[in-house]
Amino acid sequence: MGKNWYQIDRRQDNGELDGYEMLQADTLDQALQLYLGDDYPDYTVTRALINGKTVLTATCPAETSGYLEAAMSAPVSQKPQYCTQPSVESCNLCNLTNYGLDCANNPVNKKPMQRRKDSFEQFAIAQGVHNGPHTLSDLHQLRKDHKGSRWITIVELFKARGIAAKAQGVEIIDGSDVWIDSVGKLIPLDVLRRLNCQESRIETVKVFDGNLCDSNDFYCQGDSRSPMRGYLIAQHVPRNQWDRWARTQIDYVDKWELID
Repeated sequence: MGKNWYQIDRRQDNGELDGYEMLQADTLDQALQLYLGDDYPDYTVTRALINGKTVLTATCPAETSGYLEAAMSAPVSQKPQYCTQPSVESCNLCNLTNYGLDCANNPVNKKPMQRRKDSFEQFAIAQGVHNGPHTLSDLHQLRKDHKGSRWITIVELFKARGIAAKAQGVEIIDGSDVWIDSVGKLIPLDVLRRLNCQESRIETVKVFDGNLCDSNDFYCQGDSRSPMRGYLIAQHVPRNQWDRWARTQIDYVDKWELID
């Protein structure tokens, strides 16, 4: 069974026809979804029965003016429902069309509908949001999470989250770079992903020098059976023999390197 033809009228707030689209779909709801694409979730759709015909009216938040009407059409190609010339393929070929208007004084050349996604991006960028792809992707995700909220509310929330992240000293820019305040540099994410840390153990021989600040350090002679603490060495070992006593200081050092 073939698909049905549906007409989507794009109207201004006062009801004046701004343009229309003819398309095929299985159902009226599907036709409206196909026409709106990603913008469909933003619209509120109501259903009414007018003159025995089901009509869908789609409205959206205040940032987008006008509304849409969708209804089943006669099985014709690119012609409005009120067409009286069945032998003519389209309004552009009809001799009743004059000065860009059809027989009902409606515009023949359809204006391309600007997607709310594009309009929202332009609005956000004008409000100071970064125009990189990763930033805009996160912004649209926030828009989906807060469906129905006004654009300015979504943008201000997004900017507030960005300020909070920057206050912590880290800010991701477009998924390709990371700004780190403490370093004062923009570092590519690819470099950060390739960084690898190896912990190394370093042993250093420390000869007793009379410093008693750390009395827990045990010093030993090469031939001594038991170690002595610093203060015992200072009290019981002659100064000229201090260099015979030493301890092993152990430190752990992180070594960073780039891996392929």
